[in-house]
Amino acid sequence: MINRVFFITAPEAVNNTAISSEENVYECVAVNPLTEGALQRTYRLIENSNRPLVLALECRSILTADAIRYLAAFCFMPFYQRIYDRPVIVLSGDQEISLEPARASALNIRHYLEEAGLKAPIIHCLPHGQMFRSVGGLSAYYSDLLKTDNFYDNDLFFYAADLASLQSALAALQQVENAMEQHSPRLLDLVRIHLRQKEQLDTLERKKFRMEAELANQQQYLQILRSGHQAKEIQDYYTREYESLPLWFKRIGHIVKVLTGKRTFRSLFRSDVKKYKD
Repeated sequence: MINRVFFITAPEAVNNTAISSEENVYECVAVNPLTEGALQRTYRLIENSNRPLVLALECRSILTADAIRYLAAFCFMPFYQRIYDRPVIVLSGDQEISLEPARASALNIRHYLEEAGLKAPIIHCLPHGQMFRSVGGLSAYYSDLLKTDNFYDNDLFFYAADLASLQSALAALQQVENAMEQHSPRLLDLVRIHLRQKEQLDTLERKKFRMEAELANQQQYLQILRSGHQAKEIQDYYTREYESLPLWFKRIGHIVKVLTGKRTFRSLFRSDVKKYKD
């Protein structure tokens, strides 16, 4: 798919609505955080699913601090869905209730996650009309979208009541894209190339961010060593008392550790095994 499609299902339908590995297609679990124990049950569901899933929270009121803390735990799960290494959360209101609770909750969630070290989470706030519930409405919207200048790199949301509606919606979207490919095959090829390059660029930017953070840590470490900080005294003591020892003396020390049971014997010959015993 040249656009991102989020299929939202109820928790009890998740095990029966597994979707294919179609690119840019994501499965979401609809949860009402006001229901007692709902977040806990969904956590266990995702933990045991062994496939990427996204939380789709019904925000009828601003999320409490406890709910946000619990929500943060989802984003650290190994199977939680990420896009460009960023955790994804969907917040929705309904026809009768304002979207303001979802927007306020999104700000609180973003702040909490960034404080926890998860930068730039992807949080979608859906007004009522942005989540499709009929295959016909979704197909018609997608057909019109592909005729505009902004026809790719968008987000679509569909509530799938069961496996049949999910498969039907996915087939309808694929049919619309196939029609476009027959009409403009070169254009669609260029779009896919652009999306792949965008993903590669995002990967490089994340690598650059991590390298800059590591460089900043190294520079801070050097500044500490150059100052009168206690860490410099420890480093100097280590260099003076250990690094200056002859190599043969260090090797005897390693052998003594093996004989006294403090170090594993295999670690003397291999660097990929555990050195010290618990």
